[in-house]
Amino acid sequence: MKYPCAIINDLLPLYADGVCSEESRQAVMEHLKDCACCRKEYEKMEQYAAQTTNHYSVEAKSTAFIGTDSLVKVRRELLFKRILTAAVAALLVIGLVAGSGIYMKNHVHSVVYNADKQNIQVVQESDGDIIARLYGTEWESVYSRTIELEDGQNAVIFSMTSSTWNDLMIGDNTASEYLVAGNGKDIGQIEQVYFLSQPVNELSYDQLTELFANNPEQFTLLWEKE
Repeated sequence: MKYPCAIINDLLPLYADGVCSEESRQAVMEHLKDCACCRKEYEKMEQYAAQTTNHYSVEAKSTAFIGTDSLVKVRRELLFKRILTAAVAALLVIGLVAGSGIYMKNHVHSVVYNADKQNIQVVQESDGDIIARLYGTEWESVYSRTIELEDGQNAVIFSMTSSTWNDLMIGDNTASEYLVAGNGKDIGQIEQVYFLSQPVNELSYDQLTELFANNPEQFTLLWEKE
């Protein structure tokens, strides 16, 4: 069985110290025969161990004893560095994912009406409530205002915001609902409901009525009283 270089590199310190299992030793030996990269890594490890041994040699120790002691120390240091590097990389990935999630949840934008998907629909329920349904995402906030049109009819104009997180996590067939009229909101005086992609809360009553009179194409009629 052939093992990935990453596994072999993890086993090299144990292989060099002669403390790995027989199966692991055979696996490393077979791998080093065919893999020049891992063989080079092993040779670098041996050279570094030899240099460290010479640097820290002490007269009170025999040459053989010094070599073994320093080699074990070097192996442990290398293994510790690998573990530390992997842990730091994992923390960075976790931080990046968490940061991206927070950014997407806080990145709020105006919902735009899609005529092809009809992602926003307004219906009147059997109990008389007028409900707006947003498909494919979930609204974060809804702004609505009732205005009087030139023909004297009353119309509800509403807009919605959502977040990038909701856009990515919620499927097209999932709907979030908003009560346009009902449960204390006057239904009888409302003849039409329009959606505006521009935030309604940024417009005064006069600005909204003027915009409707001069640019009616910006408003999407989603419900009309029969």
